[in-house]
Amino acid sequence: MNATSPAPSPVLRLERLRFDYGDGQLLTFPDCEVPAGQHCLILGPSGCGKSTLLHLIAGLLKPTGGHVELAGQRVDALRGASLDRFRGRHVGLVFQRLHLLPALSVADNLLLAQGLAGMPRNRARVNELLERLGVAHRAHARPDDLSFGQAQRVALARAVINSPPVILADEPTSNLDDGNTQEVLNLLQAEASRSGASLIVATHDRRIRDAFDLRLELAA
Repeated sequence: MNATSPAPSPVLRLERLRFDYGDGQLLTFPDCEVPAGQHCLILGPSGCGKSTLLHLIAGLLKPTGGHVELAGQRVDALRGASLDRFRGRHVGLVFQRLHLLPALSVADNLLLAQGLAGMPRNRARVNELLERLGVAHRAHARPDDLSFGQAQRVALARAVINSPPVILADEPTSNLDDGNTQEVLNLLQAEASRSGASLIVATHDRRIRDAFDLRLELAA
């Protein structure tokens, strides 16, 4: 008789989650669990709350009700510096607007991400990651001097620099043609799998629907 392997623990759990913008718009989200290491697609039309949900998961917004548990920690219970440090160590963020700091070089953007998470600044890790993503030759460039594709790779490097258990990506492919869409998706999934992270992508781009076994569809 073969023993059954236990199911992996969820790295993310959403329960009774809702958010009130205060203007009569109340968003409610379905309960959801994402097992550690699995990839999840949050799919829905514009305005359905996809970005809001990512911000709630990352602790950038506080829910009106319900809770977010990430890596065993109630994110909505954290405040201030504790929340910032937890986010820096446990969540990698790839925003639709990449938010690289223009006054810093590519390498210094990544070193800052390590420092803000309370981790040692590891230049060897920075160099290795930029090399793997094909932008090591731009390490000393400023973000404004990068092509969009290069900047997107740097943003991905920043998201994974601290080996977080969860990577959140907001509309990473919606403005790309089919070839670049597949390239960006491959990079996201490969970097998440390399570090054993769960990748959670929010998008209205149905071209990438079949690349995810786990999907959470939000209604308009």
